[in-house]
Amino acid sequence: MNLAIQRIRVYVKIVLLVVLVSLTVLVAFMNRTNTVTIWFFRDFAGINVLWLMLCTGVVAIIAWWILRSSISVLNDLRSLQSEEERRKHEKEQKALAERLAAAEAQLKARDSTARRDAPTTEEGDEGPSQ
Repeated sequence: MNLAIQRIRVYVKIVLLVVLVSLTVLVAFMNRTNTVTIWFFRDFAGINVLWLMLCTGVVAIIAWWILRSSISVLNDLRSLQSEEERRKHEKEQKALAERLAAAEAQLKARDSTARRDAPTTEEGDEGPSQ
């Protein structure tokens, strides 16, 4: 069953391809002698329609390629900016962690000095009450 469906799909694609090629040849044959006058910043008279269609297609493909390349460059730029922001944020977090560690070390040093200098109390003697 699966092979029959696959075979039908292949034949349908072949028929569509033949129809499209036939239509292209028919359009080219019917327009082989047609000419047009166009304006592209000045008048161009007597231009063959087939050459005009060919040039239009080539320009459209080139414009599409330029557009896709431009979008790709913009996406790369956005990605680069977000990476720079991430690295900047990481650097700030690291600096903050270092400052916090230094402050913690100072507090520990003060605490150990305060404990060392504090008078010792005997068992049962709770020291001054508040």
